[in-house]
Amino acid sequence: MADEIAKTEKKTFLRSSIFEGILFILLGVAILVWPDHALKTLCIIAGIAVGLMGVLRIIFFFRTPKEERKIGMIIVGVLQLAFGIALIAASEFFINLFFVITGIMLVYGAFLMLFRAVQLRRVKGIMFALSIIFGIIYTILAVIIFMNPEGFAQFVTRIQGIALIFEGLGIIIVLRNLKLTLERA
Repeated sequence: MADEIAKTEKKTFLRSSIFEGILFILLGVAILVWPDHALKTLCIIAGIAVGLMGVLRIIFFFRTPKEERKIGMIIVGVLQLAFGIALIAASEFFINLFFVITGIMLVYGAFLMLFRAVQLRRVKGIMFALSIIFGIIYTILAVIIFMNPEGFAQFVTRIQGIALIFEGLGIIIVLRNLKLTLERA
């Protein structure tokens, strides 16, 4: 009896994991085909999630006894709801804002790397070379982001799509080998 339950559980696990792998592959293909829609969809999903957390926090505030209520709870709930609505209504703005912030962070990182290279110029070792190389790479990426944020977004999104396809294939291959190993045992 216990062996039958274990076999059923193994089969259920393998089927659900293979299904998960197939979903990852399909999601990766969808992101590769429609990278613009993927970013907007993710922004909308994040807006829905944040908005729902705000609504739940507000509901929880009113369901809490008056003597236990904290005003901060309702303020945070209203702010979450407002931010969720803003993410949904102005998703393009937030996508562009994300890439502007990313560009600023890359410029800052490039400055630090190049500053480190200047400090290490006398040493002329691997750290000097790596600091210059990474400083240049960061600068190039920042320029690309500032010149064409949508193109950069599509590029990064496509990389994510490829990663999801490999993730799905990896799950399926590993589980297929696991299944064959379990059948032999």
